[in-house]
Amino acid sequence: MEIISKDGMEGFTMAHLSKRIGVSDGAVYRHFDSKLSIIKEILNGLFYHVSQQMMDEIEKEVPVRDKLERITTKLYRLFEEQPAFF
Repeated sequence: MEIISKDGMEGFTMAHLSKRIGVSDGAVYRHFDSKLSIIKEILNGLFYHVSQQMMDEIEKEVPVRDKLERITTKLYRLFEEQPAFF
């Protein structure tokens, strides 16, 4: 996501990604068949993480307003700490 954030989709190539993470192009292709499949996996992980955090807050015995405030704060922190996801 940092590559896309910095260089755009055109800068997100298998060669650039493999160099960035320190593996060969072939190693990336053994696990992913395209850039789109990599992005889908990244987003699936992000959605899972966010969903878990939201569910943790929803299940707490606090007023709804507090739940919404805590969820919003957690989302803000996530995007602040990981601006590439935004």
